[in-house]
Amino acid sequence: MVSMWRQVNREAVMKTSFDYIRENTLFKNFAENILKALDASGKERLFTKDSVLFEQGSVGDEIYMILEGKVCVRQKNADGDQGSEVVYLGEGEIIGEMVLIDDQLRSATVSAESDVKVKVWPASSWKELCEEYPKFGYELILGIARLLCQRLRHSNESIAVLNKVLWNKED
Repeated sequence: MVSMWRQVNREAVMKTSFDYIRENTLFKNFAENILKALDASGKERLFTKDSVLFEQGSVGDEIYMILEGKVCVRQKNADGDQGSEVVYLGEGEIIGEMVLIDDQLRSATVSAESDVKVKVWPASSWKELCEEYPKFGYELILGIARLLCQRLRHSNESIAVLNKVLWNKED
């Protein structure tokens, strides 16, 4: 009986893709009608554990928001090996956003660490929204800049920790 109550209670608090969009800092200054249009323009997709969402070096044409589960972002080594983990991301996180800024190939491989449900948008739908709602485009670029700054700060902190470990090992 208790486990049935937990299941019912869990389902009552499960978030929708719109909830995640509304709560994401990338979209914090967006009007409700634009958030609804953004939600409607995406499709949900499921990935099983260990499947690849996209590969480093591939052409990027989609943006993802993780709705359920966890992914690992990896960068290949210079010799092409699988490489090392850069970061693990979970529910509510955006991946693939750099496709909106430049036309470069994917900078990392993203794989499912568990079964994962994502909201996927073609980059073209975001560009269409930017044309239709110029304020959306402005706020989107600011949001992506904030997101990239946050990730750069995290990377800098990780590098500082690694440098400290490396320098202490040499003593």
